[in-house]
Amino acid sequence: MNVYAEEQLLPECLDSIKKAHPEAKIVAVDGAYDSWIREVKKLIAHQIEYNHDQVAEQLERFIVPISTDRTLEILKDYKVDVVIGPEINPVTGEPTPWAHEYIKRSKYFVGTNGDWYFVIDADERLVGKLDVGALSDDAYNIDLLRDDQMTPYPILRIFKHQDGMEYRGAHHALWVGDKLYRKEYCVKVTGCSLYHRAVHRNEVDPIRHLAKGAYYRILTSNEEGAFRHQYGL
Repeated sequence: MNVYAEEQLLPECLDSIKKAHPEAKIVAVDGAYDSWIREVKKLIAHQIEYNHDQVAEQLERFIVPISTDRTLEILKDYKVDVVIGPEINPVTGEPTPWAHEYIKRSKYFVGTNGDWYFVIDADERLVGKLDVGALSDDAYNIDLLRDDQMTPYPILRIFKHQDGMEYRGAHHALWVGDKLYRKEYCVKVTGCSLYHRAVHRNEVDPIRHLAKGAYYRILTSNEEGAFRHQYGL
């Protein structure tokens, strides 16, 4: 799981995992990205410029490298197996932001060859049952349904651990050595799907929705734009 300041939707996500696959071992990686913090600081300055001081004040919680809300407490309450945070600066003793989202996501891989991974974000929930025993390929797509887009689309989220596995170039680009897994080459798993709470997030925490929008605009256009174009992603 990728988490950061997720107290509103995190319990629902964790409940869905435990219901769909009660034996799952959950690994949560917490913390903000460097570019996220930079963009939120720009957003704060913009809000102050237009006298939206109350919004600016609420945005302040998103410029620290680790979750400062109840996210970590909720993970502890749910007895999440592994919680990984950003590195600590040896000089200041303070946590440092993740350099990029794909670096943070690569920290999921704490298992060994043959272990199955199912990747889920805290603003998503798993619907249905995940029968790992029925899986025979090394990687699978799953249907993702957003509440602002009624047509499901396949996304690569289920795969076996292999040595050298990492995300690289883009936050959703999964590599094993020099091999890039491409979602169009993967079979779609049956019996379960993912539901992304896009509109609902705006309803429960519009300030976080605002911050995430600012970050993803810069992520897709500047940080990952050339890579996505090169690989047709």
